[in-house]
Amino acid sequence: MNTLAIQSFSLKFSVLCIFCLGLVIPAVANASSIDEQLVKDSRVAKGSSVRLSFDIPYEAGIFSSKPSAEFKSKALDRGRLEIWKAYQTKLDSTKIADIERNKASIEARLGDIVTELLIIDEEVFADLRIVRYTVRGAVNTTLVDTLLLSAGGGVAASGGGSLFGFLFVPRMQAETKELDATVSKVNKNTAAKSRESVTSDRVKEVDGGVEERTVEGTEERTGRKVTTSGSATRRAAQSSWTVVEAKGVDAEVNKVLTESGFESSSFNDILAECGEGSADGLIDDLVHSKTMNFTRDNLKTVSAALKECKVRFFGVGYLDIDSIQKDGQTGGWLVRVAVNVNVRDYGSVHSGERRVAATVATVQEFTSRIGRTQEVARDSALQAAGRQAATIVASQLRSKGLK
Repeated sequence: MNTLAIQSFSLKFSVLCIFCLGLVIPAVANASSIDEQLVKDSRVAKGSSVRLSFDIPYEAGIFSSKPSAEFKSKALDRGRLEIWKAYQTKLDSTKIADIERNKASIEARLGDIVTELLIIDEEVFADLRIVRYTVRGAVNTTLVDTLLLSAGGGVAASGGGSLFGFLFVPRMQAETKELDATVSKVNKNTAAKSRESVTSDRVKEVDGGVEERTVEGTEERTGRKVTTSGSATRRAAQSSWTVVEAKGVDAEVNKVLTESGFESSSFNDILAECGEGSADGLIDDLVHSKTMNFTRDNLKTVSAALKECKVRFFGVGYLDIDSIQKDGQTGGWLVRVAVNVNVRDYGSVHSGERRVAATVATVQEFTSRIGRTQEVARDSALQAAGRQAATIVASQLRSKGLK
């Protein structure tokens, strides 16, 4: 009996283990595939992924039913160029000007700039003698920025560029109140009264003949018309903001600005050496500001610190988390960030030539990233936003000959 019981238990345990493996292995495989997709999307996100379609005409007799390998090779070259053109439509005017000035050297490196090029669809229209291709590729934005920087004179030696301070505040909405519209209605009554003289001839049969009689009188008509009009006054939603902890944003900004030839530093570090107080009050001021400007007292604090540390350029701005949502393709989280940055030149203010610092660069862009968790996606998106802001600012300053 003991032997039979042991054999029965072993059989049940084996079946249970096989069943468990059947559940665990697909789950592990699914998690692995999601990780691979997130890594792929993250790699593409560091550049700029583009998908588009274009037509290529062909002459009769080039191929019978399907395009040849040589024809497809030419289609890929054309696709690479079309992706590069489409990518440029997303750039600000300053960067487009930089690219145009170095067009020949940039396009000579298109094979390195446009990567992961794939033909997604191929359709032959024999009656029109065209082949329509749908392709997808990624633009290596880091390489583009490096080439433009090199063309602009290369990276300045340490200590050779102007001091650049920045205070980029990452924030998100803590609460939003939607205000109902105020509706006003007006009723207008219009009354009309008319009087009209009426004459009626009446004929009546009587014994032996007819009797004719004329009746005169007055007829009155009264009418009433009601007209309703109105207007709706809508007020903008009221939002309250909170500061978000961001890992690595300052490091990304410093990296780009330093490589562009500036001596950069966050405003926290500037206040630690120059001026008085901390950046907490300034950040709180910015978070609740509707115009991205400091109060008068805080502006004096900023100006004094910048002057004492001889900081010429100072960038202030928001990195606003615009949306956080599930990504349907990867199963991860997609975070989008709105970038709004303003840079002023305080050099003439420090020298006494001006009392107000001039704006020399502005950024208004969006960027997004995907991560397995909300925190990972948020940090990645904020870092990308800081890098994007610094890149555009450096490009605008370079185009004006400021360094």
